[in-house]
Amino acid sequence: MTSIDFLNKVHKSLDSQEYNLSYSPAKSKNYMLYCNGNFIGGLFDEELCFVYADSVSELLGQPEPVYHGYSSTAQHRMLVIPEEHWAKALKLLYAEKFDWSRLVYDITYTSIGAAVVEDFYDENVVFLRFCFEKELLKKDPLDRQGRILRMVYLNQDLTKAGKVLFPRLMEYAGWQEGRKVDISIAEQYYADHGVPMMKTTQRFYRKYFGLCCEWYLEQKKLNWAADFQFALFPYLVNGIKNHLEEAYFRDMSGCELAEIEQAAGEKCQPIGHIGYYYPAEVWISECGKLYAKYEYQDEIECFPDVFALIERELRQCKFDSAAMKTVEALDGKV
Repeated sequence: MTSIDFLNKVHKSLDSQEYNLSYSPAKSKNYMLYCNGNFIGGLFDEELCFVYADSVSELLGQPEPVYHGYSSTAQHRMLVIPEEHWAKALKLLYAEKFDWSRLVYDITYTSIGAAVVEDFYDENVVFLRFCFEKELLKKDPLDRQGRILRMVYLNQDLTKAGKVLFPRLMEYAGWQEGRKVDISIAEQYYADHGVPMMKTTQRFYRKYFGLCCEWYLEQKKLNWAADFQFALFPYLVNGIKNHLEEAYFRDMSGCELAEIEQAAGEKCQPIGHIGYYYPAEVWISECGKLYAKYEYQDEIECFPDVFALIERELRQCKFDSAAMKTVEALDGKV
């Protein structure tokens, strides 16, 4: 039996925007445990148990597994997690069970049809060879004749360097794990334009509002225009005219919105412009996916998170350093 007090203790310790916990009843008044909708373990007799994962086992010194489940006939191999390891074990478990299998790059996704894959084949050969030579991929993606072996790459195919490359850029821009900033300025902006923020928009803004808005990657002259923009409404910046911002927001929440919502199949809201040289107009959906529209193509692209969007944008960018400009109006305020 597991008490409500213990369930509340676990929830208070581990539930977050990144790891959303939920529960369902199990036998003997215990609970099955889910994270972001994925089954990860349970609460059994006042103990937190996670499904078995090699990384968690190593963290705990490779203890003997236990077996728990919904009923006496539905048992899972699990590890009992001491309280001092709760947070670390959850991160390791989620990374091993779910993040490692997240789609990183799908060559066939560039468009529908074999002809388009053929058109971009040589560019993908160059890109994949570059990733392997720079030790971003664990295994050589090409055969001895230089032909692509696989069309789809998952997070588990990346080296440690590959996994941190794009998050590190975001860290330079001011992001960190668990970031949660005051977004009252942005909420007021949306309300003033008759578009109250959805919950997913609020969550996105708390993580990313106020990050450095202008990134200099290949472009080294800081008095020139930046080659990468991370501009969320309201821009409050650095050379972007107010009337342009107003026009962008009006169009993205008006005449362009129907097309995006038709592609998404759910309600969406504009969040701004993100991208390299020709930044995309970006919307967020009720379930948190990002939809990007580019002026140089007809297709609307969908991304699971902002890191996937940035990876797509910088796929062909070659840089060895980065300089960034803050949102001047927010300096010291977020």
